[in-house]
Formats: sequence, structure tokens, C-alpha cells
Amino acid sequence: MPGNQTQRFDAVMEFTEQSVNDVISTFFDSGGLLSSFLNAVGLGSAEGAFSLDMLFDRPSDVPLPAGASNVIDLRFDIGADGSLGQLRAVVGLNMNRVASNDFDIAEVDFRNQLHFTGFTAGSIPIPGLPNLFANFLRNQVGAIPLFPVPVKRAATDPADLPTRGDIRIIDDTSAADRDALAIMLTFAGGSVGNAAGLQHFINPGDTGAIAIFFRWLARILRPRVASALQTDQANFDIGDDFLRLNRTIKVSGGGETADLTKLELRLRNGFIELKGEIAKSGFCYDATGKIAGRIRAEVVGGELVFKAEIDDPDVDIDIPWYCWLGAAVIGAIAGGLVGVLVGAVVGAVGGAVVGGVVGGVVVGGIVGAILIGILVPVLLAIAENVIETTVEGIAGNLADKLRQDLQVPAIGLNLIFQRVFIDDVAINFDARPIEKVPIRASGVLEVRNGQLIDLDNGQVGSESMGSADLEWRGSGFGRQLRTRCGARLARTGLQDFASILRWKLYPFHYADATVPLHELAIPLPFPDLPFLPESQKYLETRLVYALKTAEGRYSVVQVSEVFDDRIRLRYKTYEKPMPSVQLSGEFACEGWQLPEVVADLENIRFEATPRANLRFQPSKTPHPALARLGRWRRTVIRQTSRTGHFRATIENFSGALSYHWHVAGTDLLKKQGTLDIGNQKATYQIDQGHLILTLQNQKLPRAMEFLVKVTVNDKAGNAVSASKCVKFAPFCKSEVGVIPVFDLQLDTFHQHFSVVRLPLATLEPTGKPPNKQPPRSFSRR
Repeated sequence: MPGNQTQRFDAVMEFTEQSVNDVISTFFDSGGLLSSFLNAVGLGSAEGAFSLDMLFDRPSDVPLPAGASNVIDLRFDIGADGSLGQLRAVVGLNMNRVASNDFDIAEVDFRNQLHFTGFTAGSIPIPGLPNLFANFLRNQVGAIPLFPVPVKRAATDPADLPTRGDIRIIDDTSAADRDALAIMLTFAGGSVGNAAGLQHFINPGDTGAIAIFFRWLARILRPRVASALQTDQANFDIGDDFLRLNRTIKVSGGGETADLTKLELRLRNGFIELKGEIAKSGFCYDATGKIAGRIRAEVVGGELVFKAEIDDPDVDIDIPWYCWLGAAVIGAIAGGLVGVLVGAVVGAVGGAVVGGVVGGVVVGGIVGAILIGILVPVLLAIAENVIETTVEGIAGNLADKLRQDLQVPAIGLNLIFQRVFIDDVAINFDARPIEKVPIRASGVLEVRNGQLIDLDNGQVGSESMGSADLEWRGSGFGRQLRTRCGARLARTGLQDFASILRWKLYPFHYADATVPLHELAIPLPFPDLPFLPESQKYLETRLVYALKTAEGRYSVVQVSEVFDDRIRLRYKTYEKPMPSVQLSGEFACEGWQLPEVVADLENIRFEATPRANLRFQPSKTPHPALARLGRWRRTVIRQTSRTGHFRATIENFSGALSYHWHVAGTDLLKKQGTLDIGNQKATYQIDQGHLILTLQNQKLPRAMEFLVKVTVNDKAGNAVSASKCVKFAPFCKSEVGVIPVFDLQLDTFHQHFSVVRLPLATLEPTGKPPNKQPPRSFSRR
């Protein structure tokens, strides 16, 4: 039932325990936080290695305060094999609405909701350390921002930013134990739903999913579909599972007008259904047609795409008896007219413009009847374009807001769409944390038979190399990848190189190892065929291997291609834990433009689908490939924000830190002040590792570039620096989708699709509409 999955929230994002576990692990590893704490309490032998088991199950062995909600249980096994003990923290999640009026931030709240800490070595509790761990979490970590929700409290357009975000831990106590973290979104015109009723809706194998309440989609579509059809949105009703025309409206195109008597978009099991009825009357005929089609959502290359399917129209044509009599008298129309009407309308389904002469008389009314057939793909194109462009615009608006204004150290998530099912519109995705840790070396190496590999420096050479971690030795099918010089290898069993994060390498068992060729690639049969490219003689397994290099760094490798005389090896080697800093930031574009309905196509670019002009579709094809017209795009010039945010991300520092900022040759010695950047006045504000620069010119600032540098010091005397060349341009370009009104879409339909012309010869009356369509000639325009 519509609204069940979202419990009447406009949209709900769910994440599995594993995906949140990955985010928190990445946070503690990327900041070097846990490593610094372990060193401070005498557990430096762990070398920062840990593995985290995070549970959404409410703990039964820890006393919790009354009213404690959204509780998670964090268990850190310390050391590469967990042998040094286990740190534990039970803490609540919170939706922070105080830190920023522009964001509701879902966070792990150590500062206010840390309910328990503990440490065990084997099975023995160690006193004292839990209190140190609690102080560390409250004072140094404070909170971990899991998911910042950009909000606009006073928004009136449901396609704008959400008005609020909420959070809920779904603790499934059944045997299935399908726990999840839910982020609930409410948009303009919506209301907060029933959080207690939410259930896990993520498909097995996925790490997250988004469910969209169809009523929210209908609230977004109503004004845009109405504008595209050039009518008032009050002519449409919305419900939990439908958007429906509530009165007859006129639609025009090609100089003809017809009545759109019914139009409905309704949520079905797996798709959005479109149904409608249209009527057209002319001299000696009344034509009615029922139209139908579907909009399905697919995931193509990680992107959400909407596609339309069209049914043949069901056409009914009524010709009064006196017109038949008149036709007999003048020797012209009779059944021939009916044949022309039926053949023309059915032929129009593939996309046709029809003109004809019957008995020497131009039958202009037939063109109006053809609107019955043309309306199907055009209406579907409008609905499809509105849905896809609006979803794209909402996503762009959210991303723009996150990049420009977010002022918390968010870890970051890549949401890679996997599959979609339209039933409350559920979209499944893979949630991957973005790690920000120093990389020593990375890239792709070409290694010839007998060569050595130094992963610490990304070098390949002979035995004369000073040090090496791997050797590619042997010949033919007996070749092997072998560790050497004290390097150790672990088989991960994984194939997705991009999903490997540094903390995931800690728990593996590392040892001297030899990896044979047959584990890296399978030789294909008939490898010596002369026409077979060298790169296709082997089927690579693409297994990922973890290593501890001879110099003690963690590394990850994958053999991506195998040849007779060499291999190509993809690798990434992380830097050892040492004080480091990374600098990021920019002057972002202002004011994302949501999709709009346009009445003219000036400066609008139409992108037809690649297969639209390949050939004319037969009229009886059940789902013509020409269903999609294409997309309309506009290049928008926006002003660049005069305020830039820059952040320093530190790694492996301990204790109190000091930040020293340097901008365009000027040392910033105070927490706030003014400076000159390229003869332009600017103000600055500093909050430790966060620098805000604002250009003050009354006139539009000119383009320029300058250097921003930050140096971080700790009490131990460590000092590291990072710099960034910042480019400012007063304007920036972006591509946005637009929605043309109906008659413009109809014109585009005529321009880009096939043209059917009926013969101009007189058609003899037949008494009944022929079963066989009249002959047609085809031409293209």
C-alpha cells in the first residue's frame, strides 16, 4: 500500500548496520583518532590497528537511562588480530538541529548521549581505562556527523530542500534481525510520518535504499505537468497513489485542437501507469481514443533513469449515416474515410504527421484525429521528463548545498544506485564512505616477467633495486607473484578495488606467500588464434590482495591484465601513521536552479535519444523504441559565491593543536580580520581548522587565483603544512534540465520522428473499414 514503506514521510533513506559500521570505522581511522588514544594509554603496539563491530541491537547488559533512544553499541577489537583487548562504547544517535540552521545533522552524540564505556583484555575488565576512553570520546571526538540533511525551513515548493530531517534506529527483534538506520525527510506541504512504524526495506546484498512516498512525487508533478499542458494545476487532484485530471481541457498542436477528457498517473506494482482519453470532432466524424503507457525506472551505470513504454491507442470513430449518404452522392468518402482515419491514427503511434486528400477534398479533420496517437508518446515524454528532471534537480540542489555551506567535518558517502522498484518508489544503492587518509603511492604498474615491485615508492626494476615487496617470476603458465624482503601478503577474497579502505586491511592475517598465475587469471582456450588480441588470451580474476610492505606500510594490489610477457598491476599504498594535514575548499556556485517549464526554446538544447532516428517503427509494435523524445537542456550562468570555506583535515596528531593560516602572502594572526587578495578587499574568520574568506567588493569581483596555506603544530613539536591554489571566477556554468510546454514538445516530436504521408489518389468506398491498412508511402523530415 502506498505510504507503507515511508510511513507517510515524504522520503526515507535507510542504511544497513554494515554501511554505518564502515562510516564510523573510516572516521576513527581517517582522523588518526583511535591511534592517538591508544598511544596515549600505552597500547601503541597496536600500531593503530583495530576492527569495529557496530550493533543496532539495544544492549541488555548495560543499564540505560529512561527514555534513551536510537542507541548503538560500538565494540573495537584492538590490534591487528584483536588480541590486545576490546574497547566498548554505548552511545545514542541524535538529529542535531542546533549546530546550523541550514542543516539537520544525524550524528553519533558522544558529548551528550554516551551511556557506557568499557575495556576488557581477554575476558578481564580493566579499571581506569573506560573513564579515559569516555573523556576521549566526549572531549576530543564530541560527535561523528553521519548524514547532514540540508534544510530550508520556510520552503514552499516540495521540490526545494527538505523542511526537516529525522532519525530512527530500526531494531528488528525478529529472527531475521533486519536492523537499519533510517533518515526521514519532510518537504514543503508534507507532514512528519510515523517513525515507530518504519521497517527495514533494503534488498539483500545492498547497503542502503531510498523510499519515496508517491504523494510527494505527485505534489511535485502537479504544477509542472499542468504548466507543460498549459492549464491550471487546480485541474489536477492528487492522492497517495495518483495524480489525476479532474476536468476536460483543450490540447493543441499543428493548428488543431482536441479535448483531453481523462488523464491519470497512478502508482502500480513496479511502474507508474499513464492512462487517458481524448476526443476530437470534425465534419462528419467524432473520434475518441483511449491512451495508455508506463514509466519505469532503471539504474544504468549507477544513475537513476526513467523510461517510457507505449501501448497502441484504442480508437473509436463514429460517422453519421447522412455523411455516408453524402459520400455516395459525391462519390468520395464512404469506407475509404474510415480506412484513412483508422490507418492514420494507428500509424501515428510510431510518431507520424498525416495529411491526405479524399475524393479531391482535403480532410483537415483527420489531422486533429491524429492527436489521439501522437498524444500518447508526447504525454509520456512530458511526464517522464518532469519526473527525471525534477529528481535530478532535487539531487543537484542537495549536493550543491552540501558542497557550499556544510560546516561540519562530514566523512562523506558515495551513493551508487544499484536497482529501483516503483512501489512507494524504492531505490536501492551501495553506500561507500569516502576516506581521507594520506596515500604514499598509487597507480598502475606494468611488470615484465622477472621484475621486482617496490610498493612503497611505486617502482619496478631488476634485482639491483635496493628493496622490493613483490617479485613476478617464472615463465609461461608457471609464473608466480611472490613476496620478498620481509613483505607479507593476505588474500582478501574481494574483487572491488575501489571499495577497499585502509581500516579494512587491519584484521587480515599476513604471511610470506606465493600467488600462482591460475589464481590471478584463467588462460582462455585457443589462445594462439591469429585474430585474438593479446589482451584477450586470459580471463583475469581481479582478486584483491592486501600487503604489509617491507617498510611497514599497508598496501592493496590487484592484477588487472595478464599478458604472455608481463602483467598490469593496480596498487595503492597508504602512508605510515604520522602527523599530516590535507586542505580542501572552494568558492562554490550560488543558487541551484530547479527545473522550470518554458514556453519558448531560445537557448534550449534538445538531445534526442540515440536510437530515435534509426528507422520508422511498425505501428503494431507493443512497446515502440521511439517512446522517449529526448531531453531539453539549458546552460545556466550563475554567480560564484563571494564566500569560500576551507578546511584542514588532520591525521595522527595528539593533544592541543594550533593552526596558522596564510592567504595570498598574508599571515592571518587573529581569529578575524581583513586582508587584500589581488587588490581586492576580503574579510576572514578562523575557527581552528576552518577558514572562511569573504570578498567585500561592492562591484562584481574579478577573476583571480591565490595560494591558501595552513600549518598545524602540536605540543610535541610536530609541524606539518598543506597548501592549495585557489581559483576564483565571478561566474560559473552548469547544465540543468527544462520542461517545454505541450505544443513545443509536439513540434519536437514532428521534427525528430518519422513522417508518414498517405497517397493523394482518390480512395474508393469499401462499405466497411478494411482489415488491411491502406498503402502508405514513407518519407523523413
